[in-house]
Amino acid sequence: MRLTCTEYGIDLKMQENKVNVLVIEAPDIFAGIVDILMDQIEGKSGNIIISNKDIIMKLDKVAEIIINPFVIDCNEKRIQQKLYQELTNEIQESMMEHTAQLQGSIISYLEELLQKSPYFLEFDVEDNMTGLLKLCHVGIADQVETLAGKIANYMKALKQFCAINILFLVNIKLFVTQEEIEEIYQCAFYEKINLVLLENTAREKLANETICILDKDMCIINVD
Repeated sequence: MRLTCTEYGIDLKMQENKVNVLVIEAPDIFAGIVDILMDQIEGKSGNIIISNKDIIMKLDKVAEIIINPFVIDCNEKRIQQKLYQELTNEIQESMMEHTAQLQGSIISYLEELLQKSPYFLEFDVEDNMTGLLKLCHVGIADQVETLAGKIANYMKALKQFCAINILFLVNIKLFVTQEEIEEIYQCAFYEKINLVLLENTAREKLANETICILDKDMCIINVD
């Protein structure tokens, strides 16, 4: 796959077990590219192109961007919806008998409760296991304490439930150590997610990184 932006001469080749680091030194250009990426990932038009063997890919289908890693949530709505659908399919395939028993117990419980009430009440138990999953707050456990671990868990969830295979990280090196960034890289390699780091200044080059610098003079410098 390739990421190109002809306006600035950016051409990144995404390779397995490699991380692309795009350094943009001019603040206005940096902010502009981040803004465009956000728009395209939300489904709007833009001049950043992701292609795979000459096939143009829509960013809102394959990519995500993390600007503030402190607010990422493995149980955000789209991930949770996919999780509930997967669990509901499992119920329908292998747990229908248990489900029927559970619904019967719920009906008996409600009937007994309503008999104790002085009001005329009724109820309707829908065959809707998604509602039960929501009621019980079923979600992905967040048991990690480090920021790198949270990002790794989020990447796994994006890959498994949303088929995301390109992740943009904005100035992530400001928040994690070298050991932690390498942990994030290894998780991405295992999950086969293409990482693109967007940085506003060049930092020490790490193993498995391919660096492209757009300097303040709008010149491209590639560091393999």
